[in-house]
Amino acid sequence: MRVFYLCYADLHKPLGGTRHIIEVVQHLAGLGHSIDLFAQGPAPDGLFSDRVRVHVVRTPSIRIVGWVLFYIKSAFAIWSEGRRNRPDVIYVREMVYNLFPGLASRALRAPLFIEVNGPILDEMRMVGSGWFELWLIKTTQRFSLRSADCVVAVAEGLADQLVDLYGIDRRRIVVIPNGTDPDLLQPGEEAESQRSLGMEPGPIVGFLGSCYPYHDIDTLITAAPAILEGCPNARFLIVGDGYMRASWMERTEREGLAAHFVFTGQTPYEEIARHINAFTVGIALFAQESHQKMNRSPMKLYDYMACGRSTIATDLIGLGDVVRDYNAGLTIPPNDAPALAEAALTLLTDRRLSAEMGRCARQAAVSYFNWGRVAEDIVRGIEERTKA
Repeated sequence: MRVFYLCYADLHKPLGGTRHIIEVVQHLAGLGHSIDLFAQGPAPDGLFSDRVRVHVVRTPSIRIVGWVLFYIKSAFAIWSEGRRNRPDVIYVREMVYNLFPGLASRALRAPLFIEVNGPILDEMRMVGSGWFELWLIKTTQRFSLRSADCVVAVAEGLADQLVDLYGIDRRRIVVIPNGTDPDLLQPGEEAESQRSLGMEPGPIVGFLGSCYPYHDIDTLITAAPAILEGCPNARFLIVGDGYMRASWMERTEREGLAAHFVFTGQTPYEEIARHINAFTVGIALFAQESHQKMNRSPMKLYDYMACGRSTIATDLIGLGDVVRDYNAGLTIPPNDAPALAEAALTLLTDRRLSAEMGRCARQAAVSYFNWGRVAEDIVRGIEERTKA
């Protein structure tokens, strides 16, 4: 199968969404498929096998202008390459405002699959987007998703939201949860990992991810005094960068908690395992969202699981139920600092329970929540819908 994969990503920064793209493309190629990857820039040397061709679509680094030019130029690049080598499918990682993949799909008579990884309207609302931008996002998203032959959602609740918001036929949506790399991310000794980061051994509540409002570190900061009362030598390790990091750091300073919090900033992908293995327990907290059906499939959860760490997760569908079903940790209601403090103290002080949950988590990551399974599910979804 020949797949045209379109993404707006810097392949030299394999974290978050870019990491998802790289892993899926690598594993699709590993299954024997040919991938034409259309991206902002070239891939690092040796990143992909010879089954992957990267088509560079260069645009200026200007927020809206760069986006629009990328959308136009990438559609033309897909059409131009497709006239020479017609794809079996065009697979797009969703891009806000992009209306062109549907046109390229129709011109090449190739089915269009669009992957949706999160509730973009809620996320943009949390970072302060105004009504016009939210309306524009919703309008363009409705057009692009309705033009797709299939929509790939990473969680059941996200699929339900897309149906509610845009009237998409639920039969045109396939749900494929995210994954992790259990070969790269393996359990390591906690104290040794902490020393390698220049930290004295001791209990750590850790977070890995982008620093955005929907990652509810504010509730962790609120819960910190109660956690420290029950476990005075506890520390909080925040691994990542983004919109909210400075604000969270300022709040810990203001509330006299800075000595207990460590903010690492951006961390190379190769260093993720060492940081997670420094955690006693990981957190996957999300702020209360406007759509009660909404759920998540955060890669951080599966990364914690791969490293054999227990997790405290917000009880959203696709997140809390994964933690419960696989005995991978404890769940709490959204924005509930007392519940977070109680769960953290349970796992920080009962090391036997935390270790057992970590072992269950690792087993689940190896057997199911991995990128190989994700690639296989994508291929299966494409084959089922293109034969229909």
